[in-house]
Amino acid sequence: MNKPNRLWILSLLAVFLLAACNLPSAQTPTDPMASVRTAAALTVEAMFTQTAPAQSATALPTQTPPPTAPASPTADPNLPCNLAEFVSESVPDGSQFFPGSVFTKTWTLRNAGSCVWTTAYQLEYVSGNIPDILSLQKLTNGAVAPGQTLTLMLNIPLPYEPGDYRADFKLRDAQGVQFSFKNPEKTFWVAVEVINTSLNLAENICAAEWTSGAGKLSCPGKPGSSGGFVYADASPLLENGAEDDEPALWLSPQNTQNGYIQGVFPAQRIPEKARFEAVLGCAKSARACDADFSLYVQAGVETPRLLAAWNEINDGAFRRITYDLTDLAGQNLRLILRVDSRGSAVDDVLHLLMPVLRSLQPADE
Repeated sequence: MNKPNRLWILSLLAVFLLAACNLPSAQTPTDPMASVRTAAALTVEAMFTQTAPAQSATALPTQTPPPTAPASPTADPNLPCNLAEFVSESVPDGSQFFPGSVFTKTWTLRNAGSCVWTTAYQLEYVSGNIPDILSLQKLTNGAVAPGQTLTLMLNIPLPYEPGDYRADFKLRDAQGVQFSFKNPEKTFWVAVEVINTSLNLAENICAAEWTSGAGKLSCPGKPGSSGGFVYADASPLLENGAEDDEPALWLSPQNTQNGYIQGVFPAQRIPEKARFEAVLGCAKSARACDADFSLYVQAGVETPRLLAAWNEINDGAFRRITYDLTDLAGQNLRLILRVDSRGSAVDDVLHLLMPVLRSLQPADE
């Protein structure tokens, strides 16, 4: 091979070698959109994380042990297995009812022992002179753990014969063992009087449940309480400045615009030829008093029915109010007393002197 040809071949080889040095390597090619796609994927993941609804744990049904199985004790071995503690009750002792009334009595008890009160536990009627109460009844529809409270609601059917009536109760565990409080001889009870004359609501004031826009109110209440108040007064000073020797209810709604207060009395069987009576007025010192007093009745869980309403202002004179209940005779009804402010409630303090459900006897006609 002559020299020019060799030079040409060498030059060609040099070109190929230089080209080979610039060829791409055998690595996996990169995606120029990879960073964009990664950012988008993270954004979608974040969106799903933020918008996915929170998965709350589903409450499983309480597993009720069979009646023969003992209740499971807690970790505290120092407490007795079965022990109750009294918390509160409705319808105080001595509350009065007309013959044949059926009302609801409640007791709130705390489980002060170490065992769970199960659906196998029972309420036992241990003594008394109210005939139509079951001797044993189911205590609860669910488990009541130590430290929890249970409100018992029992319908009490009263006899038609006037007199004092009482029923005493204890509890029974799943094995039929009777128990109650720290003193095991103690019971909880209902004690009322059946009358066939007039029922004075001022003397039965705390048999009612009193509420306002502020919630449930204590009974008797404290005069001047901003949440509203009710209390009985044995010597009320009436709107006209006269002091009376008959009992009165003082009612004041929650101290707010258009405030109200109402009391729901236990159910009464309305007697024949009955009527509601009271003397309505404002407190003598309540110069700006302007409120409505309303009378309602309620049957069972039905919507309360308005019977009558009266407006009262402080004009220096009280008024006698009455409502004939003859059309309601024989019905078992809750009576509701309510006061509504007309605007500001600052000066709305009303008295109901001698508020009674009067049962007319033949001699009264």
